[in-house]
Parts: sequence; C-alpha cells; structure tokens
Amino acid sequence: MFKSPKTFLCILILFLLFPEISKSQTSDSISNQSDSLAIDSTKTITEVIEYKIGDISDGNKSVPVHLIKLYDYNGFSIHKNDEFKIPFSIKNTCGDCHTYDLIKSGTHFSIDTKDSTARSSEPYLYMNYRSLTLLPLSYRGSGGTISPDSVGMAPFQFLKYFGSHITGGNITENEEKETEENFFRWQVSGKLEINCFVCHDADPEYDQAEFANQINHENYKWASAASTSLANVIGYSSKMPDNYDPYNSYTYVDVDRRSYPEPQINYDEERFDNENKVFFDLKKDVDNESCLFCHTTTDNTTTDRFINEQKDVHIAAGMKCVDCHKNDINHKIIEGYQNEYADKNNEHLKSFSCEGCHIQAEESSLAGRYGAPNPLHEGIPAIHFDKLSCAVCHSSFIPEEETKMVKTSRAHKLGVPGPNKMPFTFPLIQSPVYVKNESGKIEPHNLVWPSYWARKLGEKVSPLESSFVKANIQPLLKLDTVSNYGEWPEISEEILRRTLDTLNLKSSDDEKIVFISGGKIFQLNAENSLESESSEFANPYTWPIAHNVRPAQQSLGVKGCDDCHSLNSDFYSSEVKVISSINNQSVSKIEMTEFEGLNKYYQSIFSFSFYFRPFLKLVLLFSTFTIILVVFSFILSGTKSVATYFHNLSEQQNEVEK
Repeated sequence: MFKSPKTFLCILILFLLFPEISKSQTSDSISNQSDSLAIDSTKTITEVIEYKIGDISDGNKSVPVHLIKLYDYNGFSIHKNDEFKIPFSIKNTCGDCHTYDLIKSGTHFSIDTKDSTARSSEPYLYMNYRSLTLLPLSYRGSGGTISPDSVGMAPFQFLKYFGSHITGGNITENEEKETEENFFRWQVSGKLEINCFVCHDADPEYDQAEFANQINHENYKWASAASTSLANVIGYSSKMPDNYDPYNSYTYVDVDRRSYPEPQINYDEERFDNENKVFFDLKKDVDNESCLFCHTTTDNTTTDRFINEQKDVHIAAGMKCVDCHKNDINHKIIEGYQNEYADKNNEHLKSFSCEGCHIQAEESSLAGRYGAPNPLHEGIPAIHFDKLSCAVCHSSFIPEEETKMVKTSRAHKLGVPGPNKMPFTFPLIQSPVYVKNESGKIEPHNLVWPSYWARKLGEKVSPLESSFVKANIQPLLKLDTVSNYGEWPEISEEILRRTLDTLNLKSSDDEKIVFISGGKIFQLNAENSLESESSEFANPYTWPIAHNVRPAQQSLGVKGCDDCHSLNSDFYSSEVKVISSINNQSVSKIEMTEFEGLNKYYQSIFSFSFYFRPFLKLVLLFSTFTIILVVFSFILSGTKSVATYFHNLSEQQNEVEK
C-alpha cells in the first residue's frame, strides 16, 4: 500500500498528533452519505432518527432561552479571546440541540429534490443579457422548467447566481454533486449550511441583505454569521486563489489586500459571557417580514403601487404567514393548496386550504381556523366552484385590459442593494394569467417567456450549456447592455440568421443549433433561410399564486355577473404579451381564453346572452304570472264544475226522495 516505510511512519505520526483529522474525515463521509440519500428520492432511508433535546417540545408554549456556545466547522468551541477568528458553524452550533439532517429535508432546504406532485412552483430565473438567455431553472422537475445540470450549471455557480434568496442546505453542501473544476473554489468559499437565522433571528439588527452581499463575494462559510449582529465580516473569497489557506499567508501573498482583503470575521466580544456562551434572541413563530424577503410580488407598472397595492387581507387582520403555512421539526411547510392533503396523504391538511378553512364541511372539523368567516356565496351557481379556484376571485390583482408586469423577490433580487430598480427591469413577469391547473380548475398564475439557445436532434430539443453560449454565441451577438440597461435587448431576424448559420457550420446534418424565444423555435431550413414555428419547448412557464388575498368587497363578481360575463370582460379578453428577443416578434398578444382552455367564441356568445337577461327576466316573470293566472282560472273553472256536479247530484237525490 505504501511505497516506503518512511511514508507509512509519517502518516502514522500525523494521525497520532492530529486525531481530529481522522474524525473530520469520518464525519465528512457520513455527512456526504446523508446528503446523497437526501437528494436521491429513489433511495429509502431506513435509519431511525434519534431526536435531540431541541427537537421535541414538552408542551410549553414559550421559547427557550438560547444562551449557547459557538462551534466551528471542525466541532471546536469558539472563545472570545481566540487569536485567529473563524466563523461559527450553524450545523455544529444549532445542531448541538437540533437534528440537522432532519431539518434539512424541509421545503426550503431540499430545493434539489424531485417534487412528487404535478404542481408547478416558482423557478429560479437565470438571465444573461448578452446572449439573450432567460431560463426557468428548477431541480424539482416541474414541467416547463430546465434542470441546472442540463445547462452545465454546477451547484457552486447556482449558489452564486441565486444564493441571495436561498436558505442553504443540501445542494449548497453536497460535494457529490459538485464538479471537479469547482472543487478548489468550494474549499475556498466553504459550504453554505442552513441559515437558521433567516427565519428565527428576532434581533432587529439581523440583515438578510448582508447575507446576500456575502454570497456575492463567495463567502459562503461566513455568510450566516455576517448576517447577525454578533459578527462583522470583510474580505472576498472570490478574489482568493484556488490554493487559499487562511492559516498560510503564502497562499495569497500576491493578492492586493488593500483592494481585496482575505475573508476575516470579528465578533462582538461583549456578547460572550464568562463561559464563552452567546445569547441569541430567537423566535419560534416567524415574522411576516422574514417570509416576505423571499416571497414578495409587487406591481411593476405604476408609481402609485404603494397607494394602490393592498396588504393581504389575512396580514391586515393581524395573522402571520406561519399561521397557515405551518411546519414541525422536519420543516416541511404546509403549502395550502386544495389537493395537498391527497398529494401528501394527510387528512389534517384539508383545513389549511382556502376552502377547507372558510367553508364548513362534514369531513373538515377544523374549518373556521382563527375565526375565518363562512361565505354564503348567495346567488352564485354551483358550477363556479367546480370550475374556478378560490384564488380567481379573491387573490392577486384584478384583471385589466392587459396583464400587469410584476417583480418578485427571487427574480429581481428585491431587498438586495444594487440591482436595477427601474420599472421594467427584466425578467418581465406577467400577472395574473388564468390557467387551468392539474385538477382542471382555473387559477391565477405568474407567467414568463423563456429565451435560450438549444440543440435540436430530430424532435428532441435540449438547451446548450451556459459556458458554450458565453464562449461561442455571446461574441457573435455583440450586444451592448450598457446602453440598454434595464431593458431586454432585441436582435433582428437577419442577425439571428447569420448567427445560426455560423453555429451550424460545425454541426452535423442531423443536429441543428436553434433559438427559442417568444413561444417559437427559430431554425434554418435547407435553403439557409430563417423559419419559425410554435413548439412546446417554447411555451411560457407559469406557476400558481394565491396572494395577496383581497377582501370580499374587492372580489370578482361582487358587482354582479358582468364582472366576468360581459363582452369586454377582462377575465376572458385580457391580453398576455408575447415577450420575444426578435424585434418584430414582440408585438403579438394572446387572449386569456387560450390559457384558460376555453373557446373565446363560445364565451363571447355566452356573455352576449347576459345583455338580454334583464329582458328575459321580465319575460320569465310575465310568463310565470300568466301561467299562474291560467292555472288559477283552471282551478276556479274546475272548482265551479265540481260544485255544479255535486249540486246537480244533490237535486237528483232530492227528486228521488220525493
């Protein structure tokens, strides 16, 4: 095994002097194994979870005092007088009382796990202006999304793009999914463990924007500590060489430390007590503001949005997001959609949907949570509840002639200093778009149009790797995003044709490079001319929304049937813009009925009938009155005939008796 006795002797001495090395390797291998099991949903975890003291409540509703010791990534305690300051590890610090592997299976941390339901969710939108690329990315496998792996985006890059609105765990820790070329960068930046403080830090000085700033500098190992009021972090892992070692200054001797200092952390030593314990002001019930940092959707088309936009009616009433979106120690968040109880085989989830909470049902004994009113919906035909979700009438924005452009926290980096604050900053997300969901009900969605370069082989279309696009396509387009700041650049069909022509010179006859944008796939034909056609690979991606919930007085239908059933009803005729990277393609629009799966001509005729309904009501009343008179006259006539019959019969009997 060893080439010389000297080699064996050196290794033996190292293990005797530094036993923590072997322990670290063992713990790392166990950690890697558990990470692998968490990601591969086809494997069955038979290991019995051993709960820790912080996992199970004894029933007391108060929050325990968190006066605890800090532990670093090797499991050693941190002292305030330590000469060399290193960031504390949440996995080892919080994990001293809570089962870390159990928590990281939760909804926010398992973003790299396939979703067993057919329900779509908000994607991570990757954009590259210079290559006209907009990709809806997701590891969950929702139809219409693209896996980051398929475009060559390793977890390290995924975290760099989207880490500002990621809570850590799994994908950001699992080395098995990392590519070899990022191995050394991963060692420099460290892993991004679950940041418990995102939700549970009650300190008003907690700063999620600083967490995002540290992610931008690739200070993954330092980010969670930097977001708290306990520590201050400076420096840039992104500027350090691949062999950077904080214990050895020779590994970064060539770095200009005046501009790019190495990552350094300084603790507020006054926060440490005599036992080197630190108090954290933690909360169990998460504040709405913590949720809204990542889950905000705001109107993007008006300067009066702060006046016009209304709070969700539940928040306005004093409720918290976690009142409905609950979880236990495994941190699997209740989403609250109607069929969640069936998808997750849990009857208790029925009362957490709109219908389950507000409408009393025999099988739902928990309806009416927090005093939820029971709407009567008087005069509304029952078919509406079979065809429409509650969110259609009560959630999102009221439909207008054109769909609104909105911004979301994740797509537009809301809450992070620096990103463009101009109204029409890409990506252009449209809302609400009424879409028929997997259950056959219409519900409001957000919508975005993908734009990307792909390889077409037969009928199969697969996106090109982002590195290939940057190296080979971006230089051909020569797009100047400085003068186009905040707006999505467009190219002419001729530029697209020349670009595809150049790219296809090296392609085989069976394989072609194509461009997908605005619902179409653009490719060169046999005559080397540009042609386009609709394709399922170019379809817009949509995901359901349920907030903000409007009060009943602002719901659709409150003004009568004409809210929806009129010839110019925005519910059916609202126009969805086609966002394309080709400058003469972005003028087309699609009517809402196409997304609703309805026939617009039938709906027009049906809506037209409502103009005659007042007259028909009068006709119906007159006809009813006429029928009543006829029936009454027949009754009188019949009564008279019966009376005459008995009168004649009585006279006949009298004559017989005489």
